[in-house]
Amino acid sequence: MRVRYSDTVARELVKGIEYLTRHAPAIAAEFADAIEQVVREITEFPFSAQETEKKGACRKYVRRFRYPVFYMVEGSEIVILHIRLAAQRLPWEDEGH
Repeated sequence: MRVRYSDTVARELVKGIEYLTRHAPAIAAEFADAIEQVVREITEFPFSAQETEKKGACRKYVRRFRYPVFYMVEGSEIVILHIRLAAQRLPWEDEGH
């Protein structure tokens, strides 16, 4: 399956990496690697993750960093919607959906 990232994901990843670079620089690269690993797992097993409250949206956790990856399967494409700290509000609550 092909993976496509939403525009929001880039901002969220930069925010997460900037935070780790300031507060825990030794693990910033590990964070990026962990995100990549989860996206690979999603690509291989797109229907194995937990479905969310939003119809069609799933969430798979990057457990070590408490970051869920929110995504949807659209035909032969996986759309990564959000990657954000688990303690934050659900993405669609912020968007008013």
